Amino acid sequence: MLLIDGREFKVTEETAFLGNISYNKVSGYNIRFELRFIDGEKKGYINLDTGFEKEKDINLFLNKEYSGLNFDGYPFMYFEVFDTMKFLDSEIECEIRIKINDIKDGKINVNFEVDDDLIKIKYDGNLMVVNNI
Repeated sequence: MLLIDGREFKVTEETAFLGNISYNKVSGYNIRFELRFIDGEKKGYINLDTGFEKEKDINLFLNKEYSGLNFDGYPFMYFEVFDTMKFLDSEIECEIRIKINDIKDGKINVNFEVDDDLIKIKYDGNLMVVNNI
């Protein structure tokens, strides 16, 4: 389920994978979530990166909660959205909350929420794990 400003959108693609990241000159991995959705004929997307682990193991991110500001501090958080009408990334100034649950049948269960003055997003779904390590 994906709600943006109280409206439900049809999600067409949901993926999760590990990416390379450096924090305080230490190399490691974060987890990235990508959602693609449509509103009629218009396409939109959400990209969300969070977390930091030194080992390339997706299981290290499971059963954890992350919260923070976009582009700020630790845990590193990067969020961008194109909701079919507007693009937002650094304009989002609220705390972003993410709960990463378990993996079942190659899909990772994730909940996240953005409650900003510019946009409100709630997501609860299962993303296909790509390159499961």
